[in-house]
Amino acid sequence: MLSPHVVVSAAMAVPSGYYRPLVESFAAHGWRAQARSEEPERPVVLLGHSLGGQLGALVQARDDGADALVTIGAGVPWFRVHPWAGLPVPERSIDAYVDLFLDPDLTSRWTYRRAEAPVGGSTDHVAWFRRPEAVVEHVIDWWDSVVPRQVAGGGVTDRPAT
Repeated sequence: MLSPHVVVSAAMAVPSGYYRPLVESFAAHGWRAQARSEEPERPVVLLGHSLGGQLGALVQARDDGADALVTIGAGVPWFRVHPWAGLPVPERSIDAYVDLFLDPDLTSRWTYRRAEAPVGGSTDHVAWFRRPEAVVEHVIDWWDSVVPRQVAGGGVTDRPAT
């Protein structure tokens, strides 16, 4: 299976250059970021951070969405599931996001714990992508192990998410 393209959908008010370490980390693993039209047979993974993850769910609702959606720090900011201002994004906000916008049967969940962060890394909502190696390796492991099983089971048209 070809390694996919990764398209990053940025968080609100976060400049795209801030994601450079994330893109470089994927590139170090042989994954590419380029326009899909250059290689239409190569799968596309849409990686959405925060508001970018919420927007990613809208993209996935289209017939021509990405082959997979990865969301990081995306939740539902409704006061009943996110009753306090600020971060971190509470689990119930993420649960509501999955229930409202994604197919729970095709959704893999992973919580990035402080113990998994590399030396000098962070699990902070914004600072995590300064040292994104653990997240990138998890996404690649997920792609290599979960996605082929979902494709074999016919779930590819529903596009899995993590």
